[in-house]
Amino acid sequence: MKKILSVFFIFFVFSTELYAASKTEIILDVSGSMNKMLGSEKRIEAARKAIALALAGTPDDAIVALRLYSHRISPRDKVASCKDTELVVPFGPVNKPLIQTIVNAAQPLGETPIAYSLEQAALDFGAVSDEQAVIILVSDGEESCGGDPIATARALVARGFKVKIHTIGIDVDAPARAQLEGLSTATGGTYKDARDAASLSSSLQELTKDALVVKKQPSTYGDAIRGGDSYETAVSLNPGKLYRLDHHQKKDQYDYFYIDLKGGQRLLAKVETGEDGVSIDSTLNQATITKGNPYAGIAIHSSQRQQIGRADIIGGRNEKKALSFAVPSSAEGRYYVLVGSIYDAQNKDHRFQVDIQDMSDANSGRDAGDTEATALEIQAGQYDKNFLSVGDNLDIFKFNPISGTSYEIKARSSKPEISLDIVLTDVDGVQVAETYSPNGGAVAKFDHVSFQKAGPVFIKIREHFSSGTDEIPYSFSVLPVGTGGQDLTATSQPANNTVSSPPLVPSIPGPGFNPTPTHTLPIPVLNKTTIQPLSMGLVFSQMGGLEKGKWILMYVLCPSFSIFLFGLLFGYVWGRRSGKRKAIAQLQKAQAQTQSQKVAPPAPPVNTSFK
Repeated sequence: MKKILSVFFIFFVFSTELYAASKTEIILDVSGSMNKMLGSEKRIEAARKAIALALAGTPDDAIVALRLYSHRISPRDKVASCKDTELVVPFGPVNKPLIQTIVNAAQPLGETPIAYSLEQAALDFGAVSDEQAVIILVSDGEESCGGDPIATARALVARGFKVKIHTIGIDVDAPARAQLEGLSTATGGTYKDARDAASLSSSLQELTKDALVVKKQPSTYGDAIRGGDSYETAVSLNPGKLYRLDHHQKKDQYDYFYIDLKGGQRLLAKVETGEDGVSIDSTLNQATITKGNPYAGIAIHSSQRQQIGRADIIGGRNEKKALSFAVPSSAEGRYYVLVGSIYDAQNKDHRFQVDIQDMSDANSGRDAGDTEATALEIQAGQYDKNFLSVGDNLDIFKFNPISGTSYEIKARSSKPEISLDIVLTDVDGVQVAETYSPNGGAVAKFDHVSFQKAGPVFIKIREHFSSGTDEIPYSFSVLPVGTGGQDLTATSQPANNTVSSPPLVPSIPGPGFNPTPTHTLPIPVLNKTTIQPLSMGLVFSQMGGLEKGKWILMYVLCPSFSIFLFGLLFGYVWGRRSGKRKAIAQLQKAQAQTQSQKVAPPAPPVNTSFK
């Protein structure tokens, strides 16, 4: 219990820093070791209670962010786990219920990427400024991903990042303590050991002397900028830089900015309100700050000056909105960003920012084209970083195979609900082969493909069913696997060795498929020796939840319901006809009895006389 109180009091001490610092970010370790015990309960439970008590003493308008690391990816995938850090609550007036809800739901899981988390945290603060930034790092161990947190902290300071990093070691060993202490020392911060009540007491007396300092007035952040009044006078924006307008903007009027983009890049545009709105008297050309009810908006327009998308905040205090656009190779050029609200006047202190993400294909720095003329030429190899999106739903790669060599070609979506198509066409644009993922998240694969016809081959990758997903990251590879027969154009093996891939001669025409070619095309041949007997159980087990539901609906429920309806209708018609026949027969019988009574002769009289 003493150790739990120790963690709480240290958080309380550091929460007083929120009064003096313009922005404070808490980084919480959620690595697997946080499941270990601290006294009578787990370390993560102690951290949750400490944060709850610290939040209770935090001013409602303190600017606070929360970042977690190692809460999403298992340490079995160490490379991915060492990049597992997430800003779960961005900067804004402290959202106590949200922070507590997220911390309570976080489950310890992965590695301890302290250095990488600090690098990402520095980006959370935006552009370098003279404002004091504070990071509170809570960890129960040292770096486990090969990084150097102390060197990282020194590098951040050398870049002009004015930051103090306070560290709290939860029951750490000597090496971890040395690393966390060195990290704080490098930035002028403080290290605290969360071990027992005695060491906490002395530290608390020292650190609380200046705890109740006067809080600074909320500062305005972001570089002031004025945009143009039209597309022709638009002003350039720097990606990654936080801006605010240098003037209030009237309703349905905009500041025009631009940014030049290449194919394979993704533009992110963000807008964020502050506390206050503004009212503009157009007659007097005067602006009056209004408490609450802020409005803001941002839009992306194409090179053709057509709106691609917009995001608006309607009366939301400290609210953020964002929109994005992935640039296909056929649409690279100048894009416009318009700042202003279509609903009401926009306060000049609301922030906005544009960022550019690399969504290029095959490590090329550009997007794979969506036509054979703009196809991205590749060599045999493994390509882990590729993207499809709503505006870029087809990637075409140009590949020159070596005659007589067989290749393995496969693609796999990084999203478990998405399946992919692979279509192969020859130099004449004739579809040679096609396969697809048997279920979402599975590999679409040709195990052995060789090409007899000279010339390049076009590998086309697309989503199997259109889901409208904004972004689909995927990996693919083209790898030699040996030599093939001279008469063999293409052979295929099932992608997962249990479910057969579609025939290489398409049964359903796809893009580029010519059902009556005017030239001779060698017919692809299936390698039948590699195909195993199909089992309904195996096929069903490979389906995703949606596919299983569709299968049951189409092949079980619909036929059963149809048979039921047919039986119901048949019984109704048959019953009516049978009843009608029976009624007619009874009526005829009754009529016959009545007729026979009418024609029967009278009975002879009875002689009652006696002789």
